[in-house]
Amino acid sequence: MAQKQVIVVGGGIIGASIAFHLVEAGAQVTLIEAGELGGIVSPCSFGWTNASHKNTRPYFNLRFQSMHLWDDLAARLPDIPYRKTEVLYLDGKTFDLDTFYANHTGWDYPLQWLDETQIRKLEPGLTVVPERGILSTAEGAVEASPAAVFFAKQAEAKGAWVVTNTEVTRLVMQGDTVKGVIAGDETLAADEVVIASGNGTKDLAAMAGIDVPMYSKPGLLISTTPVSHRVQRLILAEEVHFRQRADGTLSAGEDFGGGEINGNPEAGSQMLLERIRNQLVDPTGIELAGYTVGHRPIPGDDHPIVGRPVNRSGLYIAVMHSGATLAPVVCNAAARELLNDERDPLLATFGMERFSEAQVAASAAE
Repeated sequence: MAQKQVIVVGGGIIGASIAFHLVEAGAQVTLIEAGELGGIVSPCSFGWTNASHKNTRPYFNLRFQSMHLWDDLAARLPDIPYRKTEVLYLDGKTFDLDTFYANHTGWDYPLQWLDETQIRKLEPGLTVVPERGILSTAEGAVEASPAAVFFAKQAEAKGAWVVTNTEVTRLVMQGDTVKGVIAGDETLAADEVVIASGNGTKDLAAMAGIDVPMYSKPGLLISTTPVSHRVQRLILAEEVHFRQRADGTLSAGEDFGGGEINGNPEAGSQMLLERIRNQLVDPTGIELAGYTVGHRPIPGDDHPIVGRPVNRSGLYIAVMHSGATLAPVVCNAAARELLNDERDPLLATFGMERFSEAQVAASAAE
C-alpha cells in the first residue's frame, strides 16, 4: 500500500508533534511553517503540563493521559525538553485548594497535602510559605518551542519534508474535498491536510468554507537572567507562578485574562520580576532578560477542537490553548485517525460537530 501523503500546516508544538507521530506511523509528511520552527505561540508558553483546575471529566482524562505520554516520550527520547518537575500549589486565591484536592484525588490524581515545615524542606529557597499547600508529583514542564523544533527535526530525520518561512495562501479544493495547498509558489498535493496553525487556524479553515469558533487572550511571560539553583519545582504562589529552567533562567507569568499585568507589559514585567524576587530567600542576580506577550488560541468553548470538520474530507483541524500539556495524546490520536480512521475515545467530545449553527454564526460575526 502506498504511503499516505499528509501536509501539516503549522510548526508549533501541535503541528510539529503531529508531523512526528505521523512519520512514526508510516505517513509521508510535509510540514509547512510560515515563519521559523517553534511557531508563534509556543515560544510564549509557560509550559506547565497538568490536568488541574476547572476541568470537566473528559478534559481531565485527556490531559492526564497526555501527562503519562510525556513521561513515555522522555524515557524513549531523553533529549526531549521536558521534565516532570513536580508542582507546589501555594496559591489559595486562584485555586480553591480544598475543592481541587477533593475532586482530583477522587479521579486518582496524585496529590498530597503539605504543611509549612514540609514545604520549606522541599523548597528551602522560598521565603513566602503558607501554612499548607498541595504537592503534585505527576506534573511538570516542557519547553514548548524547543519541543516543537525537536519534534520537527525528529520527523525530518525520518523522512519528512520540513518547509519554513513559507505561507500557505490557499487550500486546493475539489468539490467538498481538500486536495492540497498552495504554499509560496508551489501547489502541493496531499491525501490529507492538517491545520494546526494556532490563531491562523480560523483563516485557513475559512478557505474550505469552515468556520472554527475561537478567540484569543493575551498573556505576559517573563524570563530572567540565568542564576544558580533557587527552586526545583514549578511554584504556584499567590500573584506569581514561576519555575526555573535547566539553563538557570526563571520563567514567570500571571494569567491570560488581561488586567494590569498583561495590559501594560513593560510595567507588568517589572511587577512579575519583583514578585519572583519577593518569593525567594536569595534574589541576588535575578534581573529581567526579556518578555513575550502571547495570544493563545482558544476554541469557543475553551476545549480542544481535534478532528475532521463536518461535510469536508481531506481536512483535519487541531487547535487548543493547552498544547504544552496535550501535544502527545492529541497528536498520537490524530495520527491514528488520519491514517487508520480510528477515532480515539478520549477525543469523543472534542470534534467540530459539537458546535451548533448558532455558535458558528456568532464566531463568524466576531
